[in-house]
Amino acid sequence: MRTGVNSARCSRTSASKECILKLGLPVHGIWGREDVTAHGRFDDIHAMLRSAYPSAQMHVIDGAGHWVQYERPEAFHGALERAQGRN
Repeated sequence: MRTGVNSARCSRTSASKECILKLGLPVHGIWGREDVTAHGRFDDIHAMLRSAYPSAQMHVIDGAGHWVQYERPEAFHGALERAQGRN
């Protein structure tokens, strides 16, 4: 309530895609399936990532929400290693 930033609203704008396009680096996404900012939009998010980076991978982790790296750290690290080609 006090952050002053409506991250859910921001996540639905083109700002994320514009930033991703400027990176010039490999991009992959890791989300918790219950993430309220992405819930029900995973296909759209993956399409957006792939439109900017055709090789982009997307990992959706069951049993986690927005803070997937804290809620399911083992699964998050496994997805991160796969994205980095370590697994």
